[in-house]
Amino acid sequence: MKPKQLIFLLLSFSFFIFSCGEKGDDGIPELVYNCTSDAGEIKILKEEIEKYSAEHKIRIKLIPFSGEEKLLSMMAAGQPPDIFYTNTFIRDRLASENRIIDLRQFADKDSITSQIREETIEQGKSIDGGWYHLCNWTNTLAVYFNKEVFDKNSVPYPKMEWTWDEMIETARKLTRDDNGDGKLDRYGIYIAPHFISALERMNHAGYTKNSLFAELPQESIETFNMYVDLFKTHQVMPPIEWVESMGMQYKQLLENGKIAMIVEAMPNPQLIEILKVRWDIVPLPKMNNKTPQYFRAYGGGLSISKDCKHPAEAWKFLKYLVFESKIYSPNPMLKNSDFTAKYLERYPVLKNSNFQAVWELSEKYDGGDYRDFVRYSSWSASVLLENCAPVLNNVLRGKESIDNLKAVIADVNKIVPKKVKDYLQNPAVKDEFRKKIESELNTKQSVH
Repeated sequence: MKPKQLIFLLLSFSFFIFSCGEKGDDGIPELVYNCTSDAGEIKILKEEIEKYSAEHKIRIKLIPFSGEEKLLSMMAAGQPPDIFYTNTFIRDRLASENRIIDLRQFADKDSITSQIREETIEQGKSIDGGWYHLCNWTNTLAVYFNKEVFDKNSVPYPKMEWTWDEMIETARKLTRDDNGDGKLDRYGIYIAPHFISALERMNHAGYTKNSLFAELPQESIETFNMYVDLFKTHQVMPPIEWVESMGMQYKQLLENGKIAMIVEAMPNPQLIEILKVRWDIVPLPKMNNKTPQYFRAYGGGLSISKDCKHPAEAWKFLKYLVFESKIYSPNPMLKNSDFTAKYLERYPVLKNSNFQAVWELSEKYDGGDYRDFVRYSSWSASVLLENCAPVLNNVLRGKESIDNLKAVIADVNKIVPKKVKDYLQNPAVKDEFRKKIESELNTKQSVH
């Protein structure tokens, strides 16, 4: 962050007069939770917190999350919230600088820990073995389809075990020029470009998690070409510019029939609640007839500030948020929780859908989370994303070639060692992190 930006942000948030973890005038401990900014979820939280506060004799203040810059500015001002969301690379940075606590000091003595899925715990750990955030949710991806559009055009619904080619053929039958003006008015499918990592994984692209350097497996190149072919060659998916020009979310385009199928998170309470047409879901299609490796989100969770004055109370509240509150319940993070049955009970509309089958497939063929902030190491992510992401975005829009992306990756990988070494000059970096980072850099640098 530039110095001028930091000064501006510090001044902008100077109105926060609370101190982390202080006690009120009545002696009741206070916790500050940097909560979701969703108005509906805040309303639920307020109602639940009122009851929780009375039972536990504690006061909880809510500050809606509005970005990592705000969070870092609050920290720089010495006024961090007690509990806040972190993705993997902001978590690792804060952990390396001793700004969030290792949850093991509470979790190792807590019976709840044995009930949490092992992969959930592992995803919350950093390179020193410390457990720095509790994953608050996981989801997979699915293809949502408008059954009314399928019925109107006498097209059979997608099968649970379909292939990429079958998806294209189904989408082709649903792509139409309704008014005969030579321009397509309705498309068979839309896959937003930010889901490309899930498609890469379905094509068995292998990435090193938390990699210091950018990688570009051949399977990823194949995936990018297959994606671009959807609108360039097959013309069954609208170009990204068409979607943007419509002035509405692609969820709305699914409902009004402009797009017959979309890829979205599953479960997705907001989508479940807003869709008024008859719909269903199927898994992502198999690519190149390879065994599926379905996306499963694990990239973020809730952390506790090192400056928290009541960390034990924060841990209790953290457990309540993730495992008991309506926001995250029923919760897929617990073993033997019968998540799908409870979710079907909460959303009866799903009972005649493929929801349970899709979820069980994602568990059986768990491909993990390979989004950029999981894929790249915290120590090099900024420089990699600043340079690579814009070019990849153009590749997926059909505006730049794969060769351009290869060239940028080669160039930016040359910058990585200096950026990492610059970060290690920070005296706040703990020794156990410094040694791990230096070791990884020395090992990988010779390869790149």
